[in-house]
Amino acid sequence: MEGKRLKDDLFTTSKAALQFTKEDRQKVFEQIHHPNKKKKWLATVVPLTASLCVIALCFVLLLPLIIQEGQQTSDKDVVTTLITLKGEDDRIHINLLLAYSQRAKTLHVLSLPRDMYVPIFGEGGAVTQDKLTFAYTDGAESVRRTVAELFDLAIDYYAVMNLSTFSAWLATAEDMDYSIPEDIRVRAISQAAFEFDRGIHQLNGEEVVALMMAATEGQQLGREHLLKLLNVILYKMQHTQWQAFTKRLETNAPLDAFLETEIKAIKPFSIIDGQKSVMQDGKYFAVFEPEFLKHIAQQFMTFDDRLVSTVDTSFGWETSLFSDKLDAWKSGDEPFVDNLVEEVMQQMAHQKVIAESKEGSIMMTVKRIDTLLQMVEQNKAHYVHHEAYLNILTRWQQGDFSMVDADHNVLMDLQGSKAPEGLATGIASKEQEVHYIFQVFAQEVDEVLGSQ
Repeated sequence: MEGKRLKDDLFTTSKAALQFTKEDRQKVFEQIHHPNKKKKWLATVVPLTASLCVIALCFVLLLPLIIQEGQQTSDKDVVTTLITLKGEDDRIHINLLLAYSQRAKTLHVLSLPRDMYVPIFGEGGAVTQDKLTFAYTDGAESVRRTVAELFDLAIDYYAVMNLSTFSAWLATAEDMDYSIPEDIRVRAISQAAFEFDRGIHQLNGEEVVALMMAATEGQQLGREHLLKLLNVILYKMQHTQWQAFTKRLETNAPLDAFLETEIKAIKPFSIIDGQKSVMQDGKYFAVFEPEFLKHIAQQFMTFDDRLVSTVDTSFGWETSLFSDKLDAWKSGDEPFVDNLVEEVMQQMAHQKVIAESKEGSIMMTVKRIDTLLQMVEQNKAHYVHHEAYLNILTRWQQGDFSMVDADHNVLMDLQGSKAPEGLATGIASKEQEVHYIFQVFAQEVDEVLGSQ
């Protein structure tokens, strides 16, 4: 009741009082920095869907353990790990090379095409040249040796998982929803190809792997889809009992403990730009110059810890349910209820603010701002606080985000049931926002709204 009274007191006001000034902004932040003046807050659960977190499946499974072991046995900053997903015929379908900097709290991810022309180390030390998919000649160690030789790079740990294990784990999850941007046909494993129509699909394990392979090859899908697919996998890990499946891994990593790992940023790398397609003896190969791979390896092992990330890696990931609903809305449709308008606007503001906690995110775009403005303008009678919404949205439409942190906190107050850790304490820099958009929404941008 106390929270409701405060909400009513704040917003039973005149139109003039809803025109937030810099003085109003200062008052908001005085309340933030004086906890005894805050109202009581209750935690709320935001429904989160597929595109949530930029982190690889097996990184979550293994890297925290690897880092813990590395801290106990070595002073080196960067730990490297090779994650391999293979079929029952021992053919490799996915290879993820990971590097984690304990100093920068950053993960680098490089996905390797299975058609790469590589040295294959067989029994007795015999070396031949063939596709990376055939590198599992003598177990996981032979795959590590191939990739290490290819990039002239020491690989500390490896882990191999069978596709059947991966699929069995995914089957324990409720839904594996993924949005396909256009009609595509991709190579499969148990059959020649999968065909996907544009729209939302519920994926099984082999379909996820097929899409990841397509994103790695960079023809039908761009690298942002590899990032998004990994996001989906992590979200499912957070909602399933994945620990039991670690017993089926072939790995040299310690699996007897688990340590939470702080990640401030994740950066994916691609080698597609250096790829040459070659036909040899009727077989297709992806060929790379040694100097190019050496250059990639140098970049891959170089970390920059100057940027302070504003991403909440626990709860701040994309809320596709809300963004899809907003994108589908058109004039004449049923308007959102008050609380949903406030939630959507607050989550749009997350990319532009600094806060300890951010529950969900929706990418802020001109079109989405315009849609919300149209919705509120056409349905003022539905909204008690339509003047507040219009005031904020009009400034955003004009490219004015000078008070976006205060806007965010006003929207929190309107909802009346948010944790104090979610209050914005500042405005993100352009560099921080660009980083946020890539990490959370897998979109590469040079400019942000209000920066031009």
